[in-house]
Amino acid sequence: MNLKNKTTKTEFRRLLAACDDQNYSHKLWVHHDGEVRFCRIPIGSNIGPHFDAERDGAKFHLEQFIYRGNYTGPIAVKDGPWVARLYNALVKNWANRTTGFVDFF
Repeated sequence: MNLKNKTTKTEFRRLLAACDDQNYSHKLWVHHDGEVRFCRIPIGSNIGPHFDAERDGAKFHLEQFIYRGNYTGPIAVKDGPWVARLYNALVKNWANRTTGFVDFF
């Protein structure tokens, strides 16, 4: 999914559903080219070795979604308000040219 193109919640739902909530935590971020990505973070690891905003080219990123919290994966996509909240945060922050960590969304 790329925010430079016209995106839909359906596209975002597919991306969110593909996450493995049972075995990984996830970090949601947007690359400088508009590409929306989730990076997997192994259980019990520190996010530092797995995600570096500058190294990985993040324009902005949201908080880490802890595994088994139903923030990502097939269960998360069934929560319409949650999907809308995340999707709207992505679109809004891209339009506002936000950079760095997005704490409130």
